[in-house]
Formats: sequence, structure tokens, C-alpha cells
Amino acid sequence: MAGNKLTTESLRHAGLLLAELAGHSLHHVGGGTKKQIYKDKEGHDVRLRTTNDRVLTVRGSDPDPSEADLDIDGCDFVLIVMPTEKRQQGLIEAYWVPTPVAANTLRSAHNAWLDSQPRTSRENRTFSVWFDTGVADSGMLRDKWRQYRIPFRITLERLSR
Repeated sequence: MAGNKLTTESLRHAGLLLAELAGHSLHHVGGGTKKQIYKDKEGHDVRLRTTNDRVLTVRGSDPDPSEADLDIDGCDFVLIVMPTEKRQQGLIEAYWVPTPVAANTLRSAHNAWLDSQPRTSRENRTFSVWFDTGVADSGMLRDKWRQYRIPFRITLERLSR
């Protein structure tokens, strides 16, 4: 399955095309290749995230969800781009999610995870939610965030030389 993994650049390109199809013309405003911060024509800040594994992962400044600033904070929207099937070539979809919705979901899921008494030093600053698995707030976002899915999909195949 790992051989089918799409490059970050391919997914980024697909996400920008999908955003354009949905009327969100984006231009890169900085943050380097890791941060991928864009502006749309209305002046909204958009953070583009790609995932082959159909999971949104962000970094927090603190392991406590009520104290943490997330690396998506400060943007108006998060554009999340992924294959429709985990690590598979073919159809690509994207979600245009208001940052407060994404941040609240991530914080709630991380808090629930900490409440479950995981085997951790409780210093984990990685907050994650899944689109196809998981329970409660941490999962099944393909259903929960259906209203945020861009209503187009495109086909993208892994480039080879």
C-alpha cells in the first residue's frame, strides 16, 4: 500500500484545483512549503493540509487542549486534501473547514483521548482526528464534515519517471 502514496506536492496541486473549482481562488502568501498559507479573493487566510492517511494532524503548543495554541489557529479556513481511499491513487477530495470548527473538534478529540488514560507521559502535543475511523469526536469526519466537502473530486495518479 505504501507504494501508492501520493506526494505532498501532488495532493497540494489537486487541492488548489479543487478549491478553484469551488470558487476559492487561492494564492500563496508564505509560510514556506511546510505551513502552506494562502489567501482567497475575499482576503481569508487558508491553511492547506494534505494527508494520504485521511487524518488531520496538527501540532499544539501545549499538551493541554484548553491551553494549546494549534498550528492552524490564526487562519480562517483549513483546506484538507486527501485521496478518497487511504494511500490510493485515483479520486482526490478536499474539505473547506472553518478553522474554529476544526480546532474545536481537534481539542475535543485530544481531551477525550487524554481522559481515556492512554499510556503516555501526557506530554503529547500532536492532535489528530480521522475521516474514516475513530470514535466520538475523533473520527468519522467524512460523515460529520460532509457539509464542508468541496462538491468536486478529481483524479490524480502518482507520477513516475
